[in-house]
Amino acid sequence: MPMIFKIVRYLLLLLFWLISGGQIGSVSPIPFTRKLKIFIYFHLSIFVLSLLIFVM
Repeated sequence: MPMIFKIVRYLLLLLFWLISGGQIGSVSPIPFTRKLKIFIYFHLSIFVLSLLIFVM
């Protein structure tokens, strides 16, 4: 169970970083390329799955 909390916390931090434009800890904002969009959708799907597992 604590592993799910770690994953959720990591994903929330990632989501916050992406919303802020990736400016935290970097000089310039990262452009939203196709690869990055796939990366975001992949992590969001993992986040949703982990929440579903946690609820069950």
